[in-house]
Amino acid sequence: MLTEKRAIVEMSADDMFRVIEENGEDGVDFITVHCGVTQRSVACIEAEGRLLGIVSRGGSITANWMDCQKPGKPSVRVL
Repeated sequence: MLTEKRAIVEMSADDMFRVIEENGEDGVDFITVHCGVTQRSVACIEAEGRLLGIVSRGGSITANWMDCQKPGKPSVRVL
């Protein structure tokens, strides 16, 4: 994705899975997939009025991506 110089919010679910596969092919042996981040959980966090919102980098990126794309959970939808 970096070589394509596209914003993360422009990624499709297929792009996400392709990047995960590429990372595996490159020898990455551990990856965190934020499957617990759902539209419902994000709505609850926003309604709760938390001071810091989502504090994990990956979780906040996933939540922002979902907000821009409205796909729900791409990993569950696709799998």
